[in-house]
Amino acid sequence: VFLCDVRRLLDRISQANLTLIVWDAKWFYRLLSDVFHLNAFVPVLDPGTLGWLRDPDRGRSLLSADVIQLNPQMWELVEQLKVANLSPDPPTQFSDWTQLLRPDGEQPDGLCPPTRTLTSRLSELPDHISLAAVHCYFLAQWTDPNLFCMADIPKTLLQLELPCQALLSRLESTGFVLDISCLQECRNVLEHHAQVLERVAHRLSGQTFQLTSPIEISKVLFNWLRLPQLTDSSDQAAAKRRNQVALLTGRRPYSRRNSYPRATNALLARLCGLHPLPAIIIEWRRIHGLLEKTFSGLAANCERVNDRPRDAKSDAVDQGVAVHRISPTYDVHTATGRIISCMPNIQVVPNDIVIDYSNIINRRILSVSQFGPKALLNSASKAHPANEPWPEPIAAAVADLPKETVLLRPRRAFRANTNCLLISADYCQLELRLLAHFSQDSCLIDLLSVDNSSNNGSDLPPPPALDAFRKLAAHWLHLPSTQEVSAAQRQQAKQLCYALVYGMGAQGLAAQLDISELEAQQLADSFLRAYPGVQQFISCTIQSAHRVGRVATLNGRVRLLSALDASTMSAPESTVGLPLVRSRSQQSRQHYSVAKAERQAVNTVIQGSAAEISKAAMLAVDTKLASIKQLENCRLVLHEHDELVYEVNPASAAPELGALIRHTMARVSQDWNLSVPLPVKLRVGQNWSEMDEVPWS
Repeated sequence: VFLCDVRRLLDRISQANLTLIVWDAKWFYRLLSDVFHLNAFVPVLDPGTLGWLRDPDRGRSLLSADVIQLNPQMWELVEQLKVANLSPDPPTQFSDWTQLLRPDGEQPDGLCPPTRTLTSRLSELPDHISLAAVHCYFLAQWTDPNLFCMADIPKTLLQLELPCQALLSRLESTGFVLDISCLQECRNVLEHHAQVLERVAHRLSGQTFQLTSPIEISKVLFNWLRLPQLTDSSDQAAAKRRNQVALLTGRRPYSRRNSYPRATNALLARLCGLHPLPAIIIEWRRIHGLLEKTFSGLAANCERVNDRPRDAKSDAVDQGVAVHRISPTYDVHTATGRIISCMPNIQVVPNDIVIDYSNIINRRILSVSQFGPKALLNSASKAHPANEPWPEPIAAAVADLPKETVLLRPRRAFRANTNCLLISADYCQLELRLLAHFSQDSCLIDLLSVDNSSNNGSDLPPPPALDAFRKLAAHWLHLPSTQEVSAAQRQQAKQLCYALVYGMGAQGLAAQLDISELEAQQLADSFLRAYPGVQQFISCTIQSAHRVGRVATLNGRVRLLSALDASTMSAPESTVGLPLVRSRSQQSRQHYSVAKAERQAVNTVIQGSAAEISKAAMLAVDTKLASIKQLENCRLVLHEHDELVYEVNPASAAPELGALIRHTMARVSQDWNLSVPLPVKLRVGQNWSEMDEVPWS
């Protein structure tokens, strides 16, 4: 009865076109859909999202902090709640409502269960009701015209962010069909190979040691095995950054306790030709990292889904394999505005995992030009060093490693439902195209514009010969055509471009390309000379941020950068009329914080605008789908930065839906008045791993 009464109240609010003040709009919209079966868009105002828009670096704020900032008189009530050991902030969620009946008496049909963060106990229901009343009283402060004016709400909140959260709530509710057995098989194989590598590592060293401890690894390599103690430029750059952070935070500079070099992957790669243990440690770290960062969180959430009571409506059996739906929680309150997933983070699931021990079993003899980490870590490199067998004692130890190459595809676990297809729509070089738009570099815009001679529309991605990064490299290196651009030159141009977008310095670029810092700086300078508009854009963005202490994205979303605020930087530290004298540590702290803020300024403009483009495209496609009855069962199942994945039902509607998605996403370029087109790559398949590109348009 209670749910039906609330449903009728929400219907009246929706029809009256009133605005509700809610905390966590995405969660509220999911409650409306999953519990009350109300799919109409109810206008809401989320003070937490509003506070995030005004200062993105603080993330999602607390209701207690926001209400005190709005009305300082609330401070006393907040403190009383804390003294009584009661939370002044509402929980994000407190139960799995999939066990509840809907107001219409129907059971949830194929909904993805919410991620529980707090166990619900009926004995605490009176406390929940009392706290909810206090939270509503806090939210009511935003209805006071003397405290808050609706006219001050930024347009991006009402037109982009809140509608996006409503769509994400449906995305979380829909979920992705998951083949748990496939995911468990990948995890078991990785665990087996990690154990094999650990066993071989202990046999090679003649003793047991912790592969998770860089200190123990250094002792084994340089003290026990007596391998040469080489220097690592990336380690030196990292040590310099650690010292800068220590100065910034007031801690003592970092000092190494022992005289051994840090066992970084870059250093280990340079030792691979002398002994197989460094290569084994590199491979173990890669597999261990996949298990810890990717499969541990996935496994926990998948096991929870697998333990749910069996429901014929929500679970299906396809070819004898039980499948379930799982969805991450999407977080929109990031500094740049990008949507990230968590619990679990599906965005970090790799496509292919290749395990190949041929370069460990056989000794790789490196030439001088190949004596670097990139040549060793890139097994797909065309320039293969000469191989020869290890000496007999070592060869016997590495003989335990499998000879066959193992290919794992964990994304296979995420698949379409029976009689459905998956469509992946991905923007091509979105951040590069936004860099061209903001810089207005004529050469860069010409390279990214549509080539009419190719008979290719602006919606379609260019053919491989006209690949954007190939054209970029050909112009930069003064090559006559893109046919002359090698794969290594294309990759270098791509790395340089994104290094500029992400504000990477010469030190980081040198470590990434495995070259000296001087060579990295020369490469960056030559790239910027080839595209002078990019250099001017970076300089103007940083200068403007210094003047006003903030930057703005394409849609006007602001990010505050206090380290670049001129008033803060020039504020005197003493009222006494003496010359301003600062210690060396103070100067280092200011230099580090300013350099970091300058990188954030450029990165926020590009990456933040890319996030807004993706959100706008997602909303535009959703609006189109809602207007076509034949496509009402086609649903968004995954958002991965620049990529959107849809489940098409029935599969025969895939060509029509694919053409609609491509055209709608590409049209965002015109709607936002961009200087370059935004081509979209479409791929289709039964699962997220095995998808083929299609030309539907």
